Amino acid sequence: MSPGSLHGPFGKRGVRAPTALEAARFDRFAIRERGVPEPALMENAGRQAALLIQRLFPHGKVTALVGSGNNGGDALVCMRALAAWGRPVEAVVVGRRPDADPVLHGWRLPAVRFDSRAAEDRSMKGLFDGVGVVVDGLLGTGIRGAPRAQYAAAIEAANAAEAPVVALDTPSGVNGATGDVAGSAVRAELTVAFGWPKLGTLVYPGRAFCGRIVAVEIGFPPGGEEQEGWARLVTAGWAARNMPRRDPAAHKNAVGALTIVAGTDMPGAAVLSARSAFRAGAGLVRVCAARQAGAVIGEVPEAIFADAGDPGALREAVEACDAVAIGPGLGHGRAAAQQLDAVFA
Repeated sequence: MSPGSLHGPFGKRGVRAPTALEAARFDRFAIRERGVPEPALMENAGRQAALLIQRLFPHGKVTALVGSGNNGGDALVCMRALAAWGRPVEAVVVGRRPDADPVLHGWRLPAVRFDSRAAEDRSMKGLFDGVGVVVDGLLGTGIRGAPRAQYAAAIEAANAAEAPVVALDTPSGVNGATGDVAGSAVRAELTVAFGWPKLGTLVYPGRAFCGRIVAVEIGFPPGGEEQEGWARLVTAGWAARNMPRRDPAAHKNAVGALTIVAGTDMPGAAVLSARSAFRAGAGLVRVCAARQAGAVIGEVPEAIFADAGDPGALREAVEACDAVAIGPGLGHGRAAAQQLDAVFA
């Protein structure tokens, strides 16, 4: 992930990345054990999304796709806030919601409903003509399998819009735990992650549907043991804090020696591995390959070459290093097996 693709108040430490189920459990923990009112979380989420939309997409009408669950509630709060600030808005209600939805606090927003059986055959074509921003509040993190027909139609309509799409928490159709996409999925330009980015938005194929991810704080309490076991995302800020600082006068043998046992049919694999090792801080890198050494030496001249076809040279390279990386371009043939035997002898 590029440094600029994930933003939020968490850049100086490892970002936690819960699955959809872990996030739902933490919601319940916050509400039941810490006394955080559920409406407060929804209010904070919707307003944070509205603030981002105002900052990043300040012009034009905002149309929200509204589902029946909490994700739809977040979208309605977002629309209410934008309307209060003078922004033209409209809600396209796909899930079943009451006319006087309590999250609207008495506001009545322009709405088009696709939440009844009578509306199943209505076309969504043209709903987003002239719209400045589309907000995806359809399904959120809890989807399993492909979206149902009416939701799939709404997703396709959003993807066909010329306006940028802002997804709330997770693009609809993306599994918040695995990143799997079973059917239609919203292709967002911006994903507003509530609390933390969900794991499914950080792994492919789900990552490809999220665009820029911005994590926002919505009032969750400290989690402690409730967050144990969550995945963590390594950010540039975390790496800067935790990578050891090298003494400018340090000798190359004092900061780690690596031997790479590589194949020759795909010499680029050895080149990429050697470059990565140097960038990660290795002081000395040996590349062991049977032939075509020139391809590696020319691309990474600071690496040392050892002939993997010479068992003695290979053993010497292995004994002289702190770590061994086996496999880049190595393949599965007899030569690869012989090199492995020499390494483990």
